[in-house]
Amino acid sequence: MSFYVFDMPLLCRAIGVVGSVIYVGGFAALQMHWIESKGLAYSLSKIVGALFILVSLSVDFNLASAITQLCFLSFGLYGLTLRLKDRNAPKRSAAEWGGNPKPLGVTDL
Repeated sequence: MSFYVFDMPLLCRAIGVVGSVIYVGGFAALQMHWIESKGLAYSLSKIVGALFILVSLSVDFNLASAITQLCFLSFGLYGLTLRLKDRNAPKRSAAEWGGNPKPLGVTDL
């Protein structure tokens, strides 16, 4: 009779590898102009990648990597919050915020 033994450290390491792929994939997509740096996809790739790598660090801890991941997670969440606020903010015309509604180079004669 054989019993399947669940290997939690292996699962955590595999999740960390997936997080690394998400990081690199997000950066590659940005460099190939498939996504924008101000878009949700880029922020989410950093947030999810950091979370997955933090899971792997629960098995093989490294302080420098943990600090890096916590920074990526913090800045990613901050950026995501800003993007969601901008998305829900009412749109204002250039005249309402004091900007020049005319294109550059156009002047009144």
